[in-house]
Amino acid sequence: MNDYDLGSIFRKLRKEKNLTLKDVAKDMKVSPAMLSLIENGNSSPSLKTVIKLALYYDVSMSSIFSKNIIKNRYAIFKNSSNNNINEINKNNNVYLLLTYLTNRKMKCSLIELVEYCDLTHMTSKKGESFLFIIDGKVEISNRCNRYYVSAGDSIYIDNKYEIGLKPIGCSSAKIMRVEREF
Repeated sequence: MNDYDLGSIFRKLRKEKNLTLKDVAKDMKVSPAMLSLIENGNSSPSLKTVIKLALYYDVSMSSIFSKNIIKNRYAIFKNSSNNNINEINKNNNVYLLLTYLTNRKMKCSLIELVEYCDLTHMTSKKGESFLFIIDGKVEISNRCNRYYVSAGDSIYIDNKYEIGLKPIGCSSAKIMRVEREF
């Protein structure tokens, strides 16, 4: 691949993320046909388009013009009404932060807890979680252990066992969770 064969580079980045041309076009508010022309080398993208694609694929501009694609070391989360990833039950909600990022080892979420919640189905068994209690009091159960934490407290917990959360002595709780996969 030629260093400046931008179409091949963008196609490779798109396929690495398992995205279709339609997915990228919709997110970027451009036509799939235009992206196809770029990827097939039938159209040269403007600098503005190259910048937008680099930001979209989370890569540095300099890496696009070299052989080594370098992932950006930062990410910015813009508030969105589409970030509710999981309604655990009728009352509890989990909001994934940094929703568009894939292939990252850390996942951040905000949990709005009203009743008991089992996080087991939402965690990697090969990882660890950091929980920070934003508001309320929470009972955190992990296998045979129970931990009681309040607003401002935090806990590190291994994901290989079941993780349960329950608000105690209050009607609700808010928790920020950062999960790291190995």
